[in-house]
Amino acid sequence: MDRKYTLMAMLFTTCFVVANILAFKLVAIFGFVFPVAVFAFLLAFCITDVVTEVWGPKAAQTLVFGGFAANVTAVLLIRFAIALPPADFWTHQEAFGLVIGSVPRIIVAGMVTSLVSKTLNIYVFEQIRKKTGEKHLWLRNNGSSFVAQLVDTAMFQLLAFFGVYEIGELATMILTTFCIKMLLDLLKTPLVYLGVWYCKIGATHERGN
Repeated sequence: MDRKYTLMAMLFTTCFVVANILAFKLVAIFGFVFPVAVFAFLLAFCITDVVTEVWGPKAAQTLVFGGFAANVTAVLLIRFAIALPPADFWTHQEAFGLVIGSVPRIIVAGMVTSLVSKTLNIYVFEQIRKKTGEKHLWLRNNGSSFVAQLVDTAMFQLLAFFGVYEIGELATMILTTFCIKMLLDLLKTPLVYLGVWYCKIGATHERGN
């Protein structure tokens, strides 16, 4: 692998890990309320599409497993830091735990969902590429994202909040979040084209399977 793949891996891992922290920040845009972590996850999906297109599905899957391992490590270290007794003069323990800690069920739901949806995204992207060849990057980018984001949204909401909210409320949350993700996903298509163009400049490697 070359330096550009390493750069993509670093960016992907950063998005994967930081998303768990950003999930606590809710934003309201045009009347829609959603966690700001959506932006980090969309960028992560963008990177997996670029890597799948340039280096192949195996390289992209390695990225996903590496990001998952980094996420697990980060969560364990965060929980360890929260559990340690604070210094007598440090009065921010409660705020510290509130900001970077989380309910275990939500943490597990987020990590499992991300692993499954990103793996699915790579698979669907590659299946579409087998039909289209190197043409229609926009189709496999958005087609794979549509399937993966639907599974990602539904799976997370059900794992994290089933039994907490009524079925009707869950359905509304899933539909609203999915629509927001797909709208933003369409906007990221130019970034995928830009990323593929950049990674292919001076490339000497052959695309893997």
